[in-house]
Amino acid sequence: MSTNTQHHYRSSVLNQLNDEWRRLCRSSQHVTTAREWRVSADPVSSLEEVLTLAGFRGSRVDDDADRVLLQLVQRAATDQLAARVVLQRVLPPLVSVARRRGKVTQGGFEEALATLLAHAWEVIRTYPVERRPAKVASNIVRDAEYFGFVRRSRQVAELQTFDPDSFASAPQYYNSSEHLDDLLERARRSRVSAQSIEVLRELGTSSLAEMAEHHGLSLRAARRRRQQAINELRVRTLSAA
Repeated sequence: MSTNTQHHYRSSVLNQLNDEWRRLCRSSQHVTTAREWRVSADPVSSLEEVLTLAGFRGSRVDDDADRVLLQLVQRAATDQLAARVVLQRVLPPLVSVARRRGKVTQGGFEEALATLLAHAWEVIRTYPVERRPAKVASNIVRDAEYFGFVRRSRQVAELQTFDPDSFASAPQYYNSSEHLDDLLERARRSRVSAQSIEVLRELGTSSLAEMAEHHGLSLRAARRRRQQAINELRVRTLSAA
């Protein structure tokens, strides 16, 4: 079964992810790295095998797959390749959320999915393994949706009251300002361009619409600028692994 995620919309974001995944799977170096993870008794032969072992498109209840996924998430904090495998693992449910959120999001499915992916990547890299060792896939998806949509709506409402004391993030492990600083520092160490770092910084504190208005851009142009920055961050951090 192909591990590409297809749907009835045309999606440049999904196309980019699937192309990236195919490139990763063709790398013998990445397969060698995956074998060192020892996710199964026998050496794995491909990244797709790791993905299947982690429960990709598998049963909703699979203890063995859950253990493999937890093992990958444990590594994801310091291993970008492991984080990318986890992202591919949760891509189908993220697409489902994007379909639902896209119906009420300016920019539709594409905008909703890009938002979810950006937050899912950071949730994966900072996941509190010891405190939340069960239902890892659903937790990642739920957190990505929360940070991408629920918290944003609450922050807009809070901004209208001009109450700076109300900006406390819900899960204690995720402090938005510290987390953004950490993300930008990793980007600098990975030699992400100054322009992309500035885009990431601005999107950490502003909505896409606010960024577009500030720079006199269309939403489409702002969306493209954001996706380019996220893509550069992912490619640079993977190549630095």
